[in-house]
Amino acid sequence: MIHGTNLPNSTREVLSQVLLLQLRLLYWAGHEDHVTQEGCERWCSRIPMLRQRARKIAGWVWDSNKRYRPLIEFSRGPVGEKKAWAILLFREAVRLFRNPIGQLTPFENTRALDWQKAGADFLRQFYKELRGSGIPPYLFSDTGTAFKAQTFLESFRNENTFLCVCPACDDEGYYTISEGSILAEIDHYFPKSVYPHLAIHPFNLVPLCHGCNSWIKGDRDPLEKENGGRRELQDVWLPYRQAGLSKKTFLDVHFPADHRSAEFREIKPWTDYEPRETIAVLGEVYRLPKRWSENKDRIGDKLFRRMRQYSHIVLSGETIGVQNVSNCFSALLGLFQEEDLARESFVYPMTWWLSKLIEQELGSEETPLMQEVTSWVQLPL
Repeated sequence: MIHGTNLPNSTREVLSQVLLLQLRLLYWAGHEDHVTQEGCERWCSRIPMLRQRARKIAGWVWDSNKRYRPLIEFSRGPVGEKKAWAILLFREAVRLFRNPIGQLTPFENTRALDWQKAGADFLRQFYKELRGSGIPPYLFSDTGTAFKAQTFLESFRNENTFLCVCPACDDEGYYTISEGSILAEIDHYFPKSVYPHLAIHPFNLVPLCHGCNSWIKGDRDPLEKENGGRRELQDVWLPYRQAGLSKKTFLDVHFPADHRSAEFREIKPWTDYEPRETIAVLGEVYRLPKRWSENKDRIGDKLFRRMRQYSHIVLSGETIGVQNVSNCFSALLGLFQEEDLARESFVYPMTWWLSKLIEQELGSEETPLMQEVTSWVQLPL
């Protein structure tokens, strides 16, 4: 993604406990031919950290057929295969916490057996609870209140006060507020349709704008290459663990007609040491920088308004020359990087558009850009 994000400690703690609980329940059902509420309570009672909450946990699971029926259907599968599958999912989920390297096992619904489909439904249901009435406190703690999507979003916003745009595409804000509630879409970076065991994983949930989450990304898997083959975890950007790619890349900008029309051709790494597969994911999953080229009118309008306003402040009363215009826009670039990046939409593509203008369009007093700047300064804003 273009911008890095921080994972709140409270979110990590709560969702880690919920994730481990659901995977333990799946592991338990993998050892049984038939599961019941009483059996679930007995099993939870054997785990010291769950003992005091065993009755409430079992009661919650069996309180809704959307929770207990998938678990019952899963238990009807072959014991050996169930156990092996549950252990595999457990290990991969834990690996995403501790040492995220290697592969994840994709879930292929068309090839999955009925008991596997049921197990996947059980795992995904916990995310539906998060988006619905919330996850009750006894699933993760002895005290407290339910953990809801609103809790997740409030914690994320408080932890990422620097972030006012979509972290994936640098477009408009990722949330809005209505009647005191934060409204935002929560993306599964690794899609829950493909990786049901990561449906509630705290390192897999990132708020994005509606365009990225629903219209563009959908269920695209960042580990799946468009031209065939698969990436490994260390090849892709991992949410909450790495700085945004805006700090590691530059944007190749061209002017096909004039300086007012930009084409964003490629996002490039600063050094050969940066993982190019990480950048490739931006193109395959989020359609960048192609989306910026398709929105060049919006980006250009914002950029040239900022240039006009800033040059009018800095250059009014000054002799207009190549050097002072170049200095003016170089200072504006500094503001983009130090003050506006991640706070205002499209600052990343605006930065490289302006950099190209300074490099290519300020060679003499006669360039169209110089003439345009002169007209800006001579007229009131």
